[in-house]
Amino acid sequence: VVGTFIITSAAYADPDFVSTFGLLPPAFLPVGNKRLYQAQANLISHLKCRKLLSIPSNFDIPENELGNISDLGFELIKVPLELSLGASVANVLKQAELTEGELRILHGDTLVKNFPFEKLDVVSEGMTTEYFSWAEYRKNSVGEIKFFDGLMEGSAINSSLGERNVLSGYFSFADAEFYQLCLERAQYNFIFSLNEYSKERTLTPIKEGNWLDFGHLDKYYQSKAQMTTERAFNQISISSRTVKKSSEDKDKIHAEASWFTNLPEPLKVFLPQFLGEFTQGQSSGYETEYLYLSTLSDLYVFGRLPTYVWQRIFQSCDDFLTAGKNFKPIKPQPSYDRLYRDKTMERLELYATQSIVDLNRNWRYKNKLLPSLEAIVELTANAIPSVIPDYLQITHGDFCFSNIF
Repeated sequence: VVGTFIITSAAYADPDFVSTFGLLPPAFLPVGNKRLYQAQANLISHLKCRKLLSIPSNFDIPENELGNISDLGFELIKVPLELSLGASVANVLKQAELTEGELRILHGDTLVKNFPFEKLDVVSEGMTTEYFSWAEYRKNSVGEIKFFDGLMEGSAINSSLGERNVLSGYFSFADAEFYQLCLERAQYNFIFSLNEYSKERTLTPIKEGNWLDFGHLDKYYQSKAQMTTERAFNQISISSRTVKKSSEDKDKIHAEASWFTNLPEPLKVFLPQFLGEFTQGQSSGYETEYLYLSTLSDLYVFGRLPTYVWQRIFQSCDDFLTAGKNFKPIKPQPSYDRLYRDKTMERLELYATQSIVDLNRNWRYKNKLLPSLEAIVELTANAIPSVIPDYLQITHGDFCFSNIF
């Protein structure tokens, strides 16, 4: 093994994240139906090095997830709370007994796609118009670089758009032993340690790849929009303001759009703003407002919210369902069971055709004989009570955690 790669995630995410997800270190935030550290692991899977993931000392991880982390090649390093970034890095290096070789560091709230991670003595650089306290650098008259923390005043340099260059969260050092010495000289101030190191071994800022920042709540949702997860028959495109969903299944997409357009006005307060339908080549689609919110599936699977927060969430869900009771179908359908029985069979038949699966064949799992897929449909459909007028109301056809924000 040549060198060490550290993902620094030894402090909890900012209070805005805590109110949304509960207490989580940045690398454990949900992104694209997985945790951020899983996406980070994918970026560096080609590197042959020791991989360390730092976490707060009081952050407990379930056994099954510990196995997943180990499978990704990470060693967990628990770090005391309230340490500065530099002191936290020093603590990780000490616990890992790292004394030589190459060293790479990635902040736990950061992804830099398509970055040349194999290069040494470099730092990643990005452009931003946001007024957050990211580290920056300046060159003097002889080309020497000085790194500094804080917020730049005045106008952005060489940018009519108000953009500025900032350090985007990745740092590599050819000499880990020398870097540790520089960290000590800098009294464990991380940014100052870069200057100490650069005095003898120049650190070069590199503006390559696609920087995704997950360290600030609004940037989190903007970055998350670039890591969508959609079904094979759908296409989703997200900008900073809108979501476009399209499919070659034009009837299905039009039916979804019609639900938005035909919903009674009093219920539209529960929805993102509908911005119309469109046609693009062989596909049809519609556009809605992009909400800077997380799905309940992300909160439930990846979050750590207390019970009383979930009580409020379920009350909000009930508010929508209760409001829908005020609106009955204008034209009652002759058979409401088609909404679940026939539609389910249509999807299963499509799946069977594509996957060459016999819907009437019984399954066996752990030596236990199970009903066929078609039999399961019949069993579950028969368990649903017959429809009576009180049941009829407007609702969402797929009212599940992944569709609720």
